[in-house]
Amino acid sequence: MDGYAADVERKMQRFFQWLSEKDRRRYAAVEATKLGHGGVEYIARVVACDPKTIRQGLRDLEEEEDAASGRIRKKGGGRPPRAVAQPTLEANLRHLLLEFTAGDPMRAGVLWPNLSLRELSRRLLALGTPASRRTIRRLLRKLKLGQRTARKKKTMGHHPDRNAQFENIARLRREYEASGDAVLSIDTKKKELLGTFHRAGTTFTAETVETFDHDFGSAGEGKLIPHGVYDMVNHHAHIHLNTSHDTSALCCDSVALWWEQAGRAAPPQAQRLLGLGDGGGSNSATHYVFKEDLQGLANRLGGEIRVAHSPPSCSKHNPIEHQVFPHITRACQGVIFHTGDIARQFIERAHTMTGLRVDGADSGYGVPNWT
Repeated sequence: MDGYAADVERKMQRFFQWLSEKDRRRYAAVEATKLGHGGVEYIARVVACDPKTIRQGLRDLEEEEDAASGRIRKKGGGRPPRAVAQPTLEANLRHLLLEFTAGDPMRAGVLWPNLSLRELSRRLLALGTPASRRTIRRLLRKLKLGQRTARKKKTMGHHPDRNAQFENIARLRREYEASGDAVLSIDTKKKELLGTFHRAGTTFTAETVETFDHDFGSAGEGKLIPHGVYDMVNHHAHIHLNTSHDTSALCCDSVALWWEQAGRAAPPQAQRLLGLGDGGGSNSATHYVFKEDLQGLANRLGGEIRVAHSPPSCSKHNPIEHQVFPHITRACQGVIFHTGDIARQFIERAHTMTGLRVDGADSGYGVPNWT
């Protein structure tokens, strides 16, 4: 058998060193196949490997399954898992979890450990079964344990007429919209402190934004009360900013301000007004003062006003809560409300791809005067 030239053998040796273990034996097998009889011994001498390695490479090339597996070595190599090397590891972890486990007392399957992974690792080491945080995390997953956050999913009870009231609200909406009358969803958004106070969210700024380290109202310019009126027919919202108090008079004045600024001119010309709101706050369903102020508003506007309250514990079903307020929060996230004008500017930027428009009306930071 004629071998390769000396310079070719040196190149083969350098190339052989660059390859992985699996590729080395396959490369040597390919070269030995090209040379025919005696090629295995010759290539083994050139690249300084055992002839058995080359023969294993020949078998690898014949087995398509091994060739497509992508493994460098066969299964079974390496150190055994901690749970196998230390049979008492899982038992010790269960013992720790019995003492340091929290969860739902009514559902045995909802559990989570109180200790951190680092603390569990330290305690397992003291018990003679050391384990890394990755190993502990894998064991916790095996035991179906993990970190969880509380979710507001449990209802506080249903009013017996809950569904009937929702059906009544839906019927009234269809009736008012079909007749071309106004349908409003009203509510007060979360109150905000005016001044250099921290607000959740991030903004793109060239410099660091610094705020007070405490939210003491006495250090600011007062409290901002955003009262919202959502015109569900025209998909248009008005947020009226005030620094007075969240009273029934404020609610009625906010609706009147909407009527003067947009409702009177908005098509179609409404003859009646349907207001949708929750059952508490400035538009309480049980306070007579709201009904008195509402009658005064009807007399002032010269029209009929009807209010449909959501059932108890269903304030989140008010349309303005999930169709307007989240978009205002998004438009104002991270913005410091130094003044009410700044809040109004950012509130007016709130919009959606479906055509929602929001106006921030500055009502003089107090209850407006009507004649």
